Amino acid sequence: MIILKLNWMPNYTERTVLSKPRDFAEVANNAGSGGVVNNNVTETINNVTVTGSAVSIFNQEFLNTTSNILTWTQNGGILPKTNLAASIHVYQNGQKLIESQYVIIAPSTITIDSNSHYDGSNYIVFAININ
Repeated sequence: MIILKLNWMPNYTERTVLSKPRDFAEVANNAGSGGVVNNNVTETINNVTVTGSAVSIFNQEFLNTTSNILTWTQNGGILPKTNLAASIHVYQNGQKLIESQYVIIAPSTITIDSNSHYDGSNYIVFAININ
């Protein structure tokens, strides 16, 4: 049990606040739960297994490009097929491109808009597969 005392101004009022540590088993059973920080009190959960979908994250760099066509070779050359706005992220020289600046052509081609691409650009592509 942790006791915190709060001082309120201009009228001084002392209040006692009780903070009970969390039940780690309960926290671990809630999907998506993680460590909680409260008033410099940190809870850490280790060895938590989350069941459900498997998530794989791939990335590929395309350095000093001379073409606006990028050919994806990671994950067997297959890009995600659904929810493309959330599943594929394209960066040009460190800046994330918006969807209108590139086109995904299944299964493995990303074509950068000719108004966005310029020779010598560096691209990095992240693909998130949820199985």
